[in-house]
Amino acid sequence: MFRSNVVLVRVAYVSNLIGTAGRSPLSMAQIVGVSDVNNRRDHLCTSMLFHDGQVVQVIEGQRVDVDRLLRRLDSDARLGPLRMVCDMPIRERALTEAVTVCHEPQRTLDHVGLTDLDHVTHGSLEAMLEYRIAA
Repeated sequence: MFRSNVVLVRVAYVSNLIGTAGRSPLSMAQIVGVSDVNNRRDHLCTSMLFHDGQVVQVIEGQRVDVDRLLRRLDSDARLGPLRMVCDMPIRERALTEAVTVCHEPQRTLDHVGLTDLDHVTHGSLEAMLEYRIAA
């Protein structure tokens, strides 16, 4: 599914959700469904964690594909301004699916010592990814 021998990046952001976006199972399913189609087309892997009206999303892929997604997200009316948490080159993907959603957001935040997404840092983000992968 994914191209080999390419330069990859990992980008993550936190954003407030606007209106009902991400606040119900139906809303999350709609977001995940569209994301899955787009990410497969663009060879991206992403992981999302929804919590108390906010989302943190990790995106992995080629720079041009990641930047295209970020432009779409930046103009998405369901999201407030994106606060970038990390933007770095990676040797290999930590994520393997077009889109995944954290099904235990509070447990994940508790594991890394956070009470909300306002305080996500690069370090806590990496700890969340490691926790998700180990689970």
